[in-house]
Amino acid sequence: MPATATRDVRREEHGSTVRAAIVLALLTLVLQAVSATWVVHSFESPNGTTLLARTWLRRGEYGLFSWQRLVGWSHVASRVEPLRMFHLPGAAVYQLAVFETLPEPFHRYQQLPITLLFVLAVFRVATLAGGTRAGAAAGFLAACYPFMVVHGPVWDDAMLGAALEWAALAMIVSAIMERSESRPWWRAATLALLCGYAALVRAESQVTMAATAVTLILAKRVRLRREGMAMLLGVAIAVFAWGERNRSLTGSFFTGTSHDGITLYESNYDHAMEALLTRGQVEVLNETYMQAEFTHAATLGNELEMDRYFRQLGVEQIRSHPVRTLRWGVVKLAVTLTGVGPQFSLVSLKNLVALGSSLALYALAMAGYFGMRRGPAWREALMPGLFLAVALPTVVGALIGPAGFRYQMPLLGMWFVMGGAGLWQMTSLRDRDRLRRHRPVEREQARAKQVS
Repeated sequence: MPATATRDVRREEHGSTVRAAIVLALLTLVLQAVSATWVVHSFESPNGTTLLARTWLRRGEYGLFSWQRLVGWSHVASRVEPLRMFHLPGAAVYQLAVFETLPEPFHRYQQLPITLLFVLAVFRVATLAGGTRAGAAAGFLAACYPFMVVHGPVWDDAMLGAALEWAALAMIVSAIMERSESRPWWRAATLALLCGYAALVRAESQVTMAATAVTLILAKRVRLRREGMAMLLGVAIAVFAWGERNRSLTGSFFTGTSHDGITLYESNYDHAMEALLTRGQVEVLNETYMQAEFTHAATLGNELEMDRYFRQLGVEQIRSHPVRTLRWGVVKLAVTLTGVGPQFSLVSLKNLVALGSSLALYALAMAGYFGMRRGPAWREALMPGLFLAVALPTVVGALIGPAGFRYQMPLLGMWFVMGGAGLWQMTSLRDRDRLRRHRPVEREQARAKQVS
């Protein structure tokens, strides 16, 4: 093909990609705005980051002074509060910036740019791995998926972490597929910033970004070791800064959060499965069955000691009941992957929508995977390694941690990428069947023209 024709084709492909991105952006913004205005009524994050941001704004210090989850911790609250290391600060920083800069009526829309970033990043990765039509299909799935429409406006740190992770993945796949010899410094710097911020949002993001960085460093087919090192550096600096901040408060260098221990224990103690199956969450029966543990934790009088105490209890539960842990882990993984609420009837509207949309997405994803894995772009873009890096925290977290559809947000992006490929393959097969059916008619028309 002549060089001019090649440039024209590339220009046309670029134009179609830009048009698809604009349409997807408008679709996402409209759906999210409608949902935030008329569908969603409770926006506050389910894990306390909103309260952290409001407290920070009101009192000028980062810490939990009162939270509904601590209702049963009356003894603990009186001696241990404020909890200054209970959550990573990334999501609270974003919400604090929104609360300080935007009028209150606009607070409900603060998640729109985050959801938009996630959808466009998924679109970008899918486009590079399977073409513009596959990317448009993946973006359409991400924008219109029921969970995304309903949960997207909620001020959830899981969505923020997933958006940052997928923005980094989109930059990585773009760098791989461009096959350019130039290696701009800004790309490594941007990746370091994205990974550093993601590391301050969720601990799972630390694992995902570190695993992705190691994949780039070890991959021999791509020359992105500098980018991989920059990602590791961004994560390391963020974790170190958080640890130093905690050392300045407590005298101990602590890179985790004091909420890790209680989460591990409440996800594996004797009544965790009862709570999940009857109330939908593992922690809702804590006040009923964990008063003895709370009373003992109150005697410790230190946030780090409290976390260490609950962490030891959680590890002991896993070590003492390995078969139960695995059995419960499978149930929690099923809840996380399907979005089903065990406390509701399986034929309830919520569960029918959750289960139906999940199974349809996974069916499309499997079809897309078997189609994409045969293409060179799937391997060139290191998609298998990136998939493992994203999937690992979700699977491990479900096995030993809490359950819920929001916990697989980063992995959901990969389902959208593969599901978009599957949806595009289905439509292209239908188009080919239509062409095959019309071909005999076209041949007859051509023969008639020749005879005449």
